[in-house]
Amino acid sequence: MENLFRVIPACDWEKALVTGRVPRCASDERAGHVHLSERSAVEAIANAYFEPAEAPVALEIDRSRIDAELEWSEPTEAKPWRQAHLGMPNILTAHVVRAHPLAVASRDGRDGFVLG
Repeated sequence: MENLFRVIPACDWEKALVTGRVPRCASDERAGHVHLSERSAVEAIANAYFEPAEAPVALEIDRSRIDAELEWSEPTEAKPWRQAHLGMPNILTAHVVRAHPLAVASRDGRDGFVLG
């Protein structure tokens, strides 16, 4: 079972380290669940929704700790990746295996976020 990922701004990760809970974004609040993704989608998500000033961090989540609370949606034209929906109020920092800072790098002549 592969771990899942959640991309958040660095400031939200700092808050989570204090509170023990990763804050929901506005999209999560509207949807009523926490959006998670597979590793292969991290860079696309970061590049679609984040700016360099936010210093996004990809949280690696221990899937075995949350698997019973997951539902999945298939890729769409707008979101060409499978997406996990976590039916819990928040991700707990205890579920986070590692926080991966995303670097800005140039690929094919364009700058974007990369997961190292």
